[in-house]
Amino acid sequence: MKKARKIVIKPFKQAPSVPEGFEEKAWKSLEVSLLCLQNKSESAAVSLGWEELYGLVTDLCHQKKAAWLYELLQKHLAAYVERTLKSACEEHGILLMESAVFVERLVGIWEEYCSDLLMIRNLCLYLDRTYVIQTSNVASIYDMGVGCFQATIQTLPPLEAKVTSSFLQEVERERYGETRNHLKSLVRMATALHMYTKHVERPFLAASEVFYAQEGQQLLESASVGSFLLHVEKRLAEEHSRVTSVLDGNVITKKGIVQ
Repeated sequence: MKKARKIVIKPFKQAPSVPEGFEEKAWKSLEVSLLCLQNKSESAAVSLGWEELYGLVTDLCHQKKAAWLYELLQKHLAAYVERTLKSACEEHGILLMESAVFVERLVGIWEEYCSDLLMIRNLCLYLDRTYVIQTSNVASIYDMGVGCFQATIQTLPPLEAKVTSSFLQEVERERYGETRNHLKSLVRMATALHMYTKHVERPFLAASEVFYAQEGQQLLESASVGSFLLHVEKRLAEEHSRVTSVLDGNVITKKGIVQ
C-alpha cells in the first residue's frame, strides 16, 4: 500500500505587494465618486461600482492607511461644506432671503448633506468599524461629518445670526395665526450642531418675554378680566403645543416659556 503523499505549501518567495502609487490612485477614485454623490452628477471618470469602492476602503485599511484615509475624508467633507455654505451665502444670497425661504433652503442643505453622509458612512463602513472603534478620541464618520458642518457654520457669524432671526420671525408669525413649516427641522438641525441653546433657546425665551409683556399690557388696557384670563389660557396651550411639537419637548425651554 502506497503511503499518502504529503502536500507542502511553501510561502511566496517574495511577499505580495500592492502596486506602486496604489494609495493615491485609490483615494483619487474615492474622491471623484464622493464628489459625484454630493453634487448629484454622473462622471465618465467614475468607472468603479459601489462594491469596488468599498473594496478600496477595505484594502487601504489592510495596508495600514486607515488613519491617512480618515484624515483625507475629513478634509474632503470640511472643504465640501465650506464651499456649499459660502456659495449659498455669497452666490445664492441666502442671507438676504425672507425668513421662511431661508429656513427652507438651509434645512434643505443640511438634510441633503446628512443623507449623503449616511451613504459615505456606509461606503466607509469597514473604516468606521475598525480604525474608528479601535482608536480613542476619534469620532465616527457620521459624527465627524456633522462636526465639519458645525465648524464651518461657526466661521460664518452672519449665517448664525440669520438662523436666530429667522426662527424668531417664524415663531412670531405663528403666534399671529400663520402656519409655518420647517421650524421643527430647523430646531433639530440646531440641536445636532450644538447651536440650540445659544442660537434658538435663549433668544426665543428673551423674545417671548418681550412679546407677552407688550401683549399683556395691551390686553390689560382693553380687555375684561374674563377675556384676559381666557386669552392667557389660550396662549399657554399654544406655547405648550409649540414646545412639544417644534422644540422636541425641551424641559428648560418649557419651564422658561411658562414662567
